[in-house]
Amino acid sequence: MELNSANHTDMELTNSISSASSTRSSTPDLSNCERLQIANTELRKFTILHANVSHAIEAAAPYAQEDDSDLADMYSRQHYLNQSLQRR
Repeated sequence: MELNSANHTDMELTNSISSASSTRSSTPDLSNCERLQIANTELRKFTILHANVSHAIEAAAPYAQEDDSDLADMYSRQHYLNQSLQRR
């Protein structure tokens, strides 16, 4: 029984030490300016991606077959990017 109580005390000590020393830093709070900069960067990224996909479709469409899977992928990517731009 002494062994059991000694283990219990050791475990309590281990838990109290680990919980006291494991302080995590909190998530940083972003200022409104920083949020705006992130939003503008994301908007610029999606605008460029949308333009690139649109230009690729315009260039490839006249030469593609009706069942071209690559062109279908580009149309779906264009739709996704268009939806992303409208949400922002």
